[in-house]
Amino acid sequence: MSNHILLELGTEEIPAGFIDTALQHLAAALEKGLKQQRIAYQSAITMGTPRRLSVLVQEVAGSGENVEQEVVGPAKSVAYDNSGDLSKAGAGFLRSKGFAPEDAYIKQTAKGEYLAAMQRQEGVDTASILPEILWETLNSLHFRKSMRWGSGSLRFARPLRHIVALWNDEVVPLEFHGLQANNLSTGHRFLGAPQVKVSSPLTYASEMENELVIVDISHRRQLVEDQCNAIAAQYGGKPVGGDALIKETAHLVEYPVAVAGSFDEHFLQLPRELLVTTMREHQKYFAVAAEDGSLLPYFITISNMPIDDHSTIRQGNERVLRARLSDADFYFAEDLKTPLADRKNQLNKVVFQEQLGTIGQKVDRITLNTKILAQSVNMESNRSRAALTLASLCKCDLVSGMVFEFPELQGIMGKEYAQREGYDDVVSQGIMEHWYPRFAGDELPSTLEAALVSIADKMDTIVGCFGIGLLPSSSNDPYALRRQSLGILHTLTHWEIDLPLESIVRLAQQALQPVLTREGEVVVTDVVSFIVQRCKIFFTTTKGFDHDVVDSVFSSSFDDVVTVSRKLSALQELKQSSDYRDVVETFRRAVNIIPTGFGAQLHAEQLSHDSEVALLQKIETCRPMLQEAVSNRDFQRFFNLTREIKPAVDNLFEQVMVMDSDLSVRNNRLALLQMVGALFKDVADFSKLVVD
Repeated sequence: MSNHILLELGTEEIPAGFIDTALQHLAAALEKGLKQQRIAYQSAITMGTPRRLSVLVQEVAGSGENVEQEVVGPAKSVAYDNSGDLSKAGAGFLRSKGFAPEDAYIKQTAKGEYLAAMQRQEGVDTASILPEILWETLNSLHFRKSMRWGSGSLRFARPLRHIVALWNDEVVPLEFHGLQANNLSTGHRFLGAPQVKVSSPLTYASEMENELVIVDISHRRQLVEDQCNAIAAQYGGKPVGGDALIKETAHLVEYPVAVAGSFDEHFLQLPRELLVTTMREHQKYFAVAAEDGSLLPYFITISNMPIDDHSTIRQGNERVLRARLSDADFYFAEDLKTPLADRKNQLNKVVFQEQLGTIGQKVDRITLNTKILAQSVNMESNRSRAALTLASLCKCDLVSGMVFEFPELQGIMGKEYAQREGYDDVVSQGIMEHWYPRFAGDELPSTLEAALVSIADKMDTIVGCFGIGLLPSSSNDPYALRRQSLGILHTLTHWEIDLPLESIVRLAQQALQPVLTREGEVVVTDVVSFIVQRCKIFFTTTKGFDHDVVDSVFSSSFDDVVTVSRKLSALQELKQSSDYRDVVETFRRAVNIIPTGFGAQLHAEQLSHDSEVALLQKIETCRPMLQEAVSNRDFQRFFNLTREIKPAVDNLFEQVMVMDSDLSVRNNRLALLQMVGALFKDVADFSKLVVD
């Protein structure tokens, strides 16, 4: 092959959070275009910086693959007349497909003889079709937020300034919204050449690095990590920020250079989370921590300037951070003058949602629902009191000066203030943890008290929004109701809170009823349905259960999330067993043979064959044991008991004809099998299970 494609889009600086997704879309669209033309290639490598999005496709075939496809036309009896000549139908078919009469032949199929011809599709020349593929690739790109500039109609994340498009060392003749592709890129904004000639796709990365632009994202990330580790080690510590900050800072620069700075040790008196969050979220700095986890008075910033003297950069960042921390120091000191409990009245002045009232009213509902939830899980009185204290204080830090200035510190500052006021860890830690989980993979509440408040809070939001018609759509979910519902599911399963989902929803609905505009029962039904749908996704994507296992369990009755989880675990375990196929096929056959709407009753006295009697006896023997297993939520035992029933069901199918010509015999046997299906209907639907 030895052909290569390079596509680079030069832009104004793209937000760091857009780059990875944009590159994924860019590569996927280009690969799709090549595959549609049956053009083979080895790999597609994405590269990029804040000012460019690039993809390199290596070892591309010079042309698409030639393929032959058999095209089948009308039956022979229609395609030929009685004399053996092509009929109008046969000739018309060949003409419409571009075939000559001599191309035709007769194909023998299971349905008889048919007119057929072999159609050959020649592969296109890659260089000739490439402009079209690249244009479609660019036109398919989209961003969650885009802009227009000048008088053009193109929407992009940031203004598009140049396009580099190469097929080996040749420029691809491509024009896109007034921009003509060429082989001229740009170097580092301040230190590189304004124009950089790209000789070929394979020399692209090295030629750009010569102009102080590292297009390899993984290389930039590694440089950020290595440099931060080296600088932190000089102070006897390690960088604090994590992979997310490494990833983000690597997307903010084209040539990363770590620069250390310091701040006044006085600021170390502030809470650790406050310092780390201020540096990470506002300034994109790495804090530096000692081996014991305590912070040191240093920070690391990632500069885009590979120069010898960084003193000006260091001083500028120190000045900015000093101002930030001085503000934080002031607000923290002021906030400590007012106890959290004294801030509760201020919450009544902060609107949560116009129709749902203030945050103060929301806290009252959370407190009420937490009390009822605590009673429902039989929580001890002292723990229940702690949960109610936590519920009443959980939002008080929202009206503090610190959270007003730094909104991302909500919960964190509430924990700090509660600790300094002498509240125990359950309350103080719970103020922060009741927000958990905030996103996929986030931590979960570490105490049952915080878990109950978290559930009450999130369910209040979901039911409230549904109750006034703020339903999430595929493109709009301003109150993050999907995420809130997944948070509830995570918390319920983690803490094994086995309360019926409908009862939790109804609890929130009753507290909100005075302000809801939709009928209460409709709201409960809609919310339960919404969360059950999220629950399916939760158990497949998050918990890793097979889709057919989830469909099988969710086709039966849905009670509480913990019970559903145990059903899924037991059925997934059964699926891994050696006799899974035999067990499923037996009971699926028993269920599927029953006609829709069948309602005949079993007449035991009419059972005449030994296999019928034996199956009835086995059902009556196992039924109480199965019911006991369900009552104890011991679903492993439940599915083990199904194995004891299986031989009797198999024997019935072997010994008698279920669909007997005698209607009374047939109905009695179907009623017997219906009893078998009834044993499992509240646990799983075997007809939904897939057998390979």
